[in-house]
Amino acid sequence: MSPRRYRNKNLTMIVISTLLLGCSTVLAYDDQQDEEYGNCAFSTQLQDNQEKMDYINKLRMAKEASESPYGEIFVNTVQARLRTGEVMELDTFTVDCIACHDGINAPGREIRYKNDSVNRRIDLNSVLGSHPIGMDYGSYAYASPQYKRLEKLDPNMVLVDGKIGCLTCHNPLNKKKNHLAIDKERSKLCYACHQV
Repeated sequence: MSPRRYRNKNLTMIVISTLLLGCSTVLAYDDQQDEEYGNCAFSTQLQDNQEKMDYINKLRMAKEASESPYGEIFVNTVQARLRTGEVMELDTFTVDCIACHDGINAPGREIRYKNDSVNRRIDLNSVLGSHPIGMDYGSYAYASPQYKRLEKLDPNMVLVDGKIGCLTCHNPLNKKKNHLAIDKERSKLCYACHQV
């Protein structure tokens, strides 16, 4: 390996490590912000057994459709218009989350979309806010060794129609604060997909 290529690879690894370690700072900030609002209303609603069963069935069907070659039969996405006027597909679970997390009803988040050219940036500040949604994870994992393969992902991380959405990192059935799908301790949530 040439010295230049080696330096570039090392620089890339340093940048990725810095960004991933920054995740723990962001998640701590999220904890502080969420204390003002309390629990997610949807998570509270899911404490009702019938609501919980309905949600689990809807989630099961979405997971099965995502894993099926015939997944397009099940409509689990809707179109969303970005500030730039671009239109993209989002899963219905994510749309439901965004409907409440608008800064009025529940803590607002800077929602970042995979192709939002206005907010596209790669620096430490890009970690501050939500993870970009709408990304086809399998395509990224196939193209780059920096992502874990689909079959290696934690089963608690849900990819509706193969895309990153709110349920990839959050599980409304988890009663703990932030309703995370995986523990955030030592950036485990970030390392569930990203590898250094």
